[in-house]
Amino acid sequence: MRTKRTPWIIRPFTTPDLANVLEIDAAGYQMHATQADLEAYRLRPDSLLMVASHPAPRRRAPLAVGFYAATYLEDFDAAGREWPYYHLDRLAVDPDNRRRGVAAALLADLVARLKTDEPRPRQKAVAYIDEDNLPAQLCARAAGWRCTGATEPCTPRPAAAAIAKTLYRFEYRLSWPSVKITNRLT
Repeated sequence: MRTKRTPWIIRPFTTPDLANVLEIDAAGYQMHATQADLEAYRLRPDSLLMVASHPAPRRRAPLAVGFYAATYLEDFDAAGREWPYYHLDRLAVDPDNRRRGVAAALLADLVARLKTDEPRPRQKAVAYIDEDNLPAQLCARAAGWRCTGATEPCTPRPAAAAIAKTLYRFEYRLSWPSVKITNRLT
């Protein structure tokens, strides 16, 4: 029996969301964001800070149950063509609301922005997911993202050595380059 999914509302981060989003972030990341980090995302014109909430009674403001932070970047391919894209810096969901479609709704919002952003659409979104975060990897794959590589653990500070992990690079592209397969045996 399938349960009915809650119609999550994806909206911009507001100051009343701050305490709730910091709590969600602390539950999802070992190196959690600070108030200054979130304010920087909110104020920068080249970034997005969006929250997911469920429809709340009119008597109170809706509580955030998840959020994502993304930054607009530009990359260039081998031919020198520009590829504007979003880098998904953070995505976290409240532990009590996991496996209810919140992360999928947040990813869908980012993908929708790829297609509609002005002055021109972005071509792709990129996220790096920890090697041991299988639920996030599966959610990204289910949302149409592809794993395109991995990074080796990097420990710039001795204190970070305990949490150094391989990160998998996931991408969502509006159009994937076509690949021509040839038979090299003949």
